[in-house]
Amino acid sequence: MRKPKKMKSQSTPQKPDNTQPGHSPNAQRVEGEGSYEATHRYDDAVQKTIQSGRVPDLAKKAREAIDGPDAAELTEAEEKGKKPQLPE
Repeated sequence: MRKPKKMKSQSTPQKPDNTQPGHSPNAQRVEGEGSYEATHRYDDAVQKTIQSGRVPDLAKKAREAIDGPDAAELTEAEEKGKKPQLPE
């Protein structure tokens, strides 16, 4: 009776070493829509703005812009932003 031949082990492809200087550990990761990294940056920026104490002034500027001469353009941009975007 013959002994079965041993299979050669298949090596797995090496991933790029993102730990070297100049490479982000997440450089090869594609998150797409719903990016966790972008969410964290946004949340951090919101907290920084709140903690700055500038919210009342920023809200006043926004209200003036909405009620001012740019009202129609801002409303149009808002409506356009709410519509689903079709892939190009």
